[in-house]
Amino acid sequence: MANRVTMSICGTEYILVAEEDAAYMEKIGNMVDAEMQKLMDSAHMSRDAAAVLALSLIHISEPTR
Repeated sequence: MANRVTMSICGTEYILVAEEDAAYMEKIGNMVDAEMQKLMDSAHMSRDAAAVLALSLIHISEPTR
């Protein structure tokens, strides 16, 4: 059964739906948010670029399990 988690990354809310448990998805979301905050603080990035990057980081973070 798929789990649904709502998380905020750089102030934008994302809804993730996956078979992984909710705690794991929240862990990945927190890791992505922390990395995105660092990037946003050090780079001039538009919100659209930040959203694409956030979704990409979530996607590539999956194999770290």
